[in-house]
Amino acid sequence: MEIGTIIKKYRRERDMTQEQLAEYLRVSVSAVSQWESGKTAPDLSAIPAICNLFGISADELLGIDREHKQEKIDEIVENASRYSDRGYMTEAEKVLEEGLREYPDSYDLMESLMNVKFYQNNWDEVIRLGNRILEGCTEDRIRDSAKQTICFAYQNKGDFDKAREIARKLPSMIVSKEVLLAGLPGSAGHDAHLHLINFLIQLFDQELRANRKLDDGTRAYTEDEMAVLHHKRLAFFELLFEDGNYVFYHTVLKDIHLELAQYYAGKQNTENTLHHLSCAADHAIAFTRSEGIGDYTCLLLRGDGSAHFSTNNTENSAKQELDHLSSPIFDFLRDTPEFAAILAKLEPVAGDWKVRE
Repeated sequence: MEIGTIIKKYRRERDMTQEQLAEYLRVSVSAVSQWESGKTAPDLSAIPAICNLFGISADELLGIDREHKQEKIDEIVENASRYSDRGYMTEAEKVLEEGLREYPDSYDLMESLMNVKFYQNNWDEVIRLGNRILEGCTEDRIRDSAKQTICFAYQNKGDFDKAREIARKLPSMIVSKEVLLAGLPGSAGHDAHLHLINFLIQLFDQELRANRKLDDGTRAYTEDEMAVLHHKRLAFFELLFEDGNYVFYHTVLKDIHLELAQYYAGKQNTENTLHHLSCAADHAIAFTRSEGIGDYTCLLLRGDGSAHFSTNNTENSAKQELDHLSSPIFDFLRDTPEFAAILAKLEPVAGDWKVRE
């Protein structure tokens, strides 16, 4: 609410005319009229007199709702997340920038904007916002998040010394909240145990697919060795999810099968390429239809669930898979009926993600 609207509200509550208010404040009636119409605002020197006259605080007069401030900030963060979770980063950025104009000291908004800037590959802005958080924020969770994101930004900029310097300041994984909460007894401890296992599965798979460039410029694993590791990844998930109910992990399996399809395509191996493309399509369709949301039913994760997912790509998984199939590496299969069948099952499902509700 603008200051003029607030002045008008309190003036009317006290059955006061504009002329009376002008007389009390020793200003012209025209000045009061222009305040209330929003054309001008009172001088700062008039603020104490207006507050004393109406018996209100400066926060109330200026429209600063301290009591509901965090609630409003949380609403802004959630509104921005509805866009960013489905890859609409520009829209999320606008929501957060507008929020920061109203609440320029909110570290929650800075953290959310920092993450959006990360997905926009704006490393300098990520570092600026992260350092701003570290300079003033005292909340450990937000500070640790800022350190992590700054570390990734420096990695992407190629400044590995600064990335290492920040990483070494972060706590060890063994003292993380996931590990500590999972050590508690009872149902709450078991729920935390399930979340920890889920987290470790994702972390383990992330490391299995890594093939870092070494100091001498070579990769840690050859192309053939990476194919072996991808098959091990498949075996790992098939072992853990014995009932085939992969929920969120449909998107991970889609990527594994695509990696293997590309590997076999490079060797002109028709049978294996088509097999993995078909499997990748099935997982892409399953993830698109469910959005990775549901409860796990396998023994290890039974009772845990996936409630949401985030992506930096507005195209859904089926559409992304279709895009991959346009690669020239699959040209040798393009006229086969099996390849046409894969396209046919992807096309009706392919499209853009809807903004999260």
